[in-house]
Amino acid sequence: MIHHASKHAQVRAQQRGITVQVDELLDQFGSYQHDHHGAAIIFFDHSAREKAKRHLGTGATAKLESKIFKCYKVVSVYTGETITTGLRYRRIRRS
Repeated sequence: MIHHASKHAQVRAQQRGITVQVDELLDQFGSYQHDHHGAAIIFFDHSAREKAKRHLGTGATAKLESKIFKCYKVVSVYTGETITTGLRYRRIRRS
């Protein structure tokens, strides 16, 4: 499961099929958006997708792109613990 995650995040990751590798890609390449309530959303925006594609190679990501790049996670800014994970179906609003 996901490292340094709440029980809720572990259950949600399992339910939604989000693997440790995807979590690591989010940590390594994801963009951060603070929610101003003590958490940050980490997700793949356009530039994060391009960086991940260059790192993994376009052939490796082409098959998985539809699911991998929809993933996001919410992380506590105080403890660094993952609060929850999910799949985006709507745009993340930037402030």
